[in-house]
Amino acid sequence: MKDLENYSMILNLCFNKPPKTVPEYIQKYIMTKYPVDIINYKNIAYCIVVKVNEGVYGIGWVAVHPTMQFKGYGKKLFEKVHKKYKGIFITKAIKKSVGFYKKLGYKSVYSDDKHSILVYVNSKGAIKW
Repeated sequence: MKDLENYSMILNLCFNKPPKTVPEYIQKYIMTKYPVDIINYKNIAYCIVVKVNEGVYGIGWVAVHPTMQFKGYGKKLFEKVHKKYKGIFITKAIKKSVGFYKKLGYKSVYSDDKHSILVYVNSKGAIKW
């Protein structure tokens, strides 16, 4: 639970006023339905990885401490995620974050005025349907 507390603190710093119920939402609506892992890199960058199916993962609520942004910590976080898990990764990002994901090799599969859905594949052999 310590990771969830630290992660919540970083979310509050990053998003100024995120929904105050993010940790509760993650616990109540995501962790009860899917296997979830909170990944952190040096207690500076965090995200959740949700196992949707064998070899299919959702990435959500990515946050890097505001004073440490644009210093490579987000990239290191995703390197850690992609090393730990193999398969297809899906995420939804706000427009200003799309460039970050594209630098990591994610491909945009859908966009509207506010968000994009991006996909990354790091090991086709890990996916079982």
